[in-house]
Amino acid sequence: MRHIVRIGTAVLAVLAILFFLHKEYREEGGKRQAFLSVQVGDEVIQAWENEVCYFFLPSGAVLSEVRLTAYSAAFLVSETGQDFRGGDSLEGLPVGEEISCVKKEGNLPFELMILQSENLPSLFLDTSSGSLEKIHADKEHEEKGAFRLWDEEGNVLFSLGVTSFSGRGNTTFAGYEKKPYSLELKEEASLLGLPAGTEYVLFANASDPLLIRNDLSRRMEEVLGVEFAHRGRFVDLYINEIYQGNYYLVDRMEIGENKINILNMEGMMDLLYQQSNYEAIEVYETDTLKARLLSHNPNDITGGYLLEREYGDRYEHEYDIIGSGFITEGKEHFVIKSPRYCSKEQVEYLQDYVNQAEAAIMAENGLHPETGKSYQEYLDVNSFVRRYLVEEISKNYDAGVTSTFFYKKSEAEGGKLYFAPGWDYDMSWGNGVEWMEYHSNDPEGITELAFHEYASHWHTALCSREEFSKLIKEIYEKEASLFLEEVLGSILDEYKELLTPSALMDHLRWQEELVKNSNYVEWEEGFIQLKEFIRMRKVYLDEAWGS
Repeated sequence: MRHIVRIGTAVLAVLAILFFLHKEYREEGGKRQAFLSVQVGDEVIQAWENEVCYFFLPSGAVLSEVRLTAYSAAFLVSETGQDFRGGDSLEGLPVGEEISCVKKEGNLPFELMILQSENLPSLFLDTSSGSLEKIHADKEHEEKGAFRLWDEEGNVLFSLGVTSFSGRGNTTFAGYEKKPYSLELKEEASLLGLPAGTEYVLFANASDPLLIRNDLSRRMEEVLGVEFAHRGRFVDLYINEIYQGNYYLVDRMEIGENKINILNMEGMMDLLYQQSNYEAIEVYETDTLKARLLSHNPNDITGGYLLEREYGDRYEHEYDIIGSGFITEGKEHFVIKSPRYCSKEQVEYLQDYVNQAEAAIMAENGLHPETGKSYQEYLDVNSFVRRYLVEEISKNYDAGVTSTFFYKKSEAEGGKLYFAPGWDYDMSWGNGVEWMEYHSNDPEGITELAFHEYASHWHTALCSREEFSKLIKEIYEKEASLFLEEVLGSILDEYKELLTPSALMDHLRWQEELVKNSNYVEWEEGFIQLKEFIRMRKVYLDEAWGS
């Protein structure tokens, strides 16, 4: 669906002038304004100026009520002679077609196109500075702000203050222009039916031209009964009056009611220390762990905890900003995400528990060499199998490497280690690029999540266990294979119908990024390729794991 502008020799001669024209700004209320912008309800949306001047309108906007702002430049429509100036409605202009226009001031020609999303909510966010420059300079930078959330009909659902808005991610933040963000609200809210909270994440899906791989994977988690799994919501995002693209809104991975609903150790610590400034407390560290020298602990330190498995280089690179963490005897690196600041005793307990679990996993007979306990006594095998299936079926590039979460329940809750719901799936389902060491666009093969040089060895060992392998095959045949049939039969078509108008706008805004960072093809062709990948993946796995 890539948009191609066909231009003649005469138009080429004025492109240099158009570039200057399109980058002309005015100052209004302390913000930089494009030479064209519109008022949609209470929101101002600036034109996106490239070779064509685009108005990207949200779902629910009524064209007759969309008006040029007072400071917009006056222009004429070349073909009809229609005269537009600040305050005029856009009614009568076609949607989805290039409109040849002339800017009155300077008599300069330009192309205008109006596009409108459908079916999706819209999120409007303003930073306190009116710019993203500070936030894009470093993901540790934060700004306050405000946001409004519209439903797909254009009704305002929320208008709230923002305590913190910042960039997030690692590769995606450092290497991509379309960046992911973290959002912390001043008060708790359930946005679009997501679990209530104050902290949310906006995934950019910058590597996924179809935008759906994160949601498709989370959808499979729900079908397979992964504990605490739930999906996010697609939104059209506008920041400081500028359209940023189609984003995927999710709640933050954290322990809490309607999230990972286990004993909240972080809440217990905050009560114990009256939400002290943990960063000021002395650090305790050895070659394999980092903690805080806290004076006392809760009565039960066995859970609950949230852990992220990270590969060694990144763990070392970000060590200074890690609150608590540890390295196992098998060189697995874990960041403790909750509580972020743990006592020496808590980290030592967790490290010892995971070391014991690892020793049992890696033992030839699956038993810890000293305690005699089976790996099944340390891990919730059902959660490991179900999450493994999601990663394996989708051939997720990051599987077992990074963005891989676990949680540990307290002894009162059973005490075991669980594989938490997945986090980042844009490089999955056949979406691979040249810089990958392993090309995930091959629908055949079973990786055991060990194809990457930084991958964990746990799953290779687990897949060698007869009882583990048997459960993989049972769940795949009874649940996962049927889900793949439904994906091929209707789900992909539903995604395409839902997202096509928004995706058109997103692709026009970010096409160069998509070409650089993904296995980019046109929108329709992308769905054909994805459907074929899933069909061939199913054929292969039906044979490998079928009865």
